[in-house]
Amino acid sequence: MKKIPSPVLRGSSYYLYRRVPRRYESVERRAFIDLSLHTDSLALASEKAVKVWSELVAAWEIKLTGRDGEALARFEMARELAANRGFSYPKAALRRDGVRT
Repeated sequence: MKKIPSPVLRGSSYYLYRRVPRRYESVERRAFIDLSLHTDSLALASEKAVKVWSELVAAWEIKLTGRDGEALARFEMARELAANRGFSYPKAALRRDGVRT
């Protein structure tokens, strides 16, 4: 059974804060995901947290298959969707070996 992400209230905003599953350590440089959901509503934060987590997991799964270009495109699409719904994703960064993460 998959655990549903629970938003964490920090100040007056909710955040998605979760450890990156071990399965994805090889494709995700962060040990923890810490994203603002840009809302003070628990109900809205809960909805956003599930959607954001699902998109992150989907992108990691694609990266595991070696289709990094597709994963990056999916990540960019999720970030645009997030911006349209009022919250943000971190920008993709370059690793030391030049690969975007």
